[in-house]
Amino acid sequence: MTGQALAFTDADLPALFRSADMLSSRGRFRRRNFFIAFLICDLGAAFCSAFEDHPTGLSVAALVLLVVGLAGTIALLQESPEADWYRGRALAESVKTLSWRYMMCAEPYSHGLPPGEADRKLIQELSALLKVDRGLSKGLNLQGEDGLQITDKMREVRSSDVGSRKSSYLNLRLKEQKRWYSRSADRAHRWLTGCRWTLVGIQLCLVLTAISMLQWPRQPFSAVGLMSALAASVIAWQHMNEFGGLAVAYNLTAHELAGQESLIGPVDTNKGLEDFVLNAERAISREHTLWRARRTE
Repeated sequence: MTGQALAFTDADLPALFRSADMLSSRGRFRRRNFFIAFLICDLGAAFCSAFEDHPTGLSVAALVLLVVGLAGTIALLQESPEADWYRGRALAESVKTLSWRYMMCAEPYSHGLPPGEADRKLIQELSALLKVDRGLSKGLNLQGEDGLQITDKMREVRSSDVGSRKSSYLNLRLKEQKRWYSRSADRAHRWLTGCRWTLVGIQLCLVLTAISMLQWPRQPFSAVGLMSALAASVIAWQHMNEFGGLAVAYNLTAHELAGQESLIGPVDTNKGLEDFVLNAERAISREHTLWRARRTE
């Protein structure tokens, strides 16, 4: 069986995917910026308070930084950008899964349905996703006036022969997801290692500072409070991003997808491809469901 993978990108997915993806990206960007601003305010206030003699200017600066941090905390509670991040990502991934099942003629869009029936089922499923989380709809701006929920590329992939669909799924979905999880696991592990060594460095500096204070009790600048705040910031950053848990989860999913990839070789029928796609999509959806549950908690 021969078949060429058709050219296909995320831009060819339904307009709902692009809207949800954009909403999620904005939420993640705002949440990260809020967190970085908190750290800057706290570290700045700790620095201003580290001098033995407190000029009025430094005291005022510390107060301003703490007030700004408090205002940012209140704004974060009101905006809840993490809700847009988590729910937007969940919606985008759900849309992508449905789209690939549609293109691969997998249940409930199986090969041989009457003309237009698969399209109708997909539109119904997409509408159902929106109804599950109505609070998300206000941020789902349509990306472009020509946005379609079923694009010409999706129909082209679906109408291609089983060999082409198999190649498209293998190269544009399965391998791409495996690469993404593998790269993300490596990145999370590097961040985790960096945070751990940074903490070791900070703790070493704290020990040396404590020794120096025994030698010279009266110092114009005490870095203990500042470095303690820095250590707490590193721990908070590591906790917020869950580098350790994500590295493990992403590695497991990458290996699971690698196992699925090794099973696609003998697939040469519509039914065989349908069953294979359903199993592979369950593996992808399972990891993302667990990710969302961890983040929500």
